[in-house]
Amino acid sequence: MHKIMLAPSLMVGNLMDLKSDLQEIQKSNAEFLHIDLLDPSVSSTTGLPPALISELRKMCDIPLYIHIASKYPEKYLDTILPYCESCFVSIHTEHTDHFLTLANKIREFGAKPGIAVNSSTPIQ
Repeated sequence: MHKIMLAPSLMVGNLMDLKSDLQEIQKSNAEFLHIDLLDPSVSSTTGLPPALISELRKMCDIPLYIHIASKYPEKYLDTILPYCESCFVSIHTEHTDHFLTLANKIREFGAKPGIAVNSSTPIQ
């Protein structure tokens, strides 16, 4: 049987009081903290700013699961990867022809790459 892992998302948190939300999440024993980095190239919803990753790492010790939804995922990696050791970083395969190159870059920083797939993407 597979273990169910919890990864609460900060996108639904109180952005004016993230510290309190993080304290509550840490009390919950969540295994990961889900962070959405979205940009207008793929979503009408604005995600959290990439610069927030470094601050989150100072505020809590929960590993991050970072979901990059962008047609240009590489533009986020230089900003976030120095703070992503032991984190998961997922990239949509629909938005890059260089997934393996980006996955290797993610690994170089001690993070684990992942594939994100839109529900409408055919699996071949």
